[in-house]
Amino acid sequence: GRRLMLVGVAIVVGGFYWMSRMNVYLSPGEVAAPRAVQVFGLVLILIPLMSAAYQSVPREQVAAAAGLFSFCRFVGGAIGTTIGLTILARREQF
Repeated sequence: GRRLMLVGVAIVVGGFYWMSRMNVYLSPGEVAAPRAVQVFGLVLILIPLMSAAYQSVPREQVAAAAGLFSFCRFVGGAIGTTIGLTILARREQF
């Protein structure tokens, strides 16, 4: 599980690096390719993470655990997006 997650993180970092090298003169296809790489890396991270999260949960509580896990991912993503947009807005004002 840990090695798979490590490979996933490396792939996501590679996708981020690829996107950092872009400019404004790109076609939509040139933007989609590094994003697809990032999503593939995220899949490699989330599969072992979800397995570890459900490993000690009793069978009758798996549905509740899945809902809680999804809720936490959603809230974490919303908070991360908000922080990122706030930083971006303040940098633009600066």
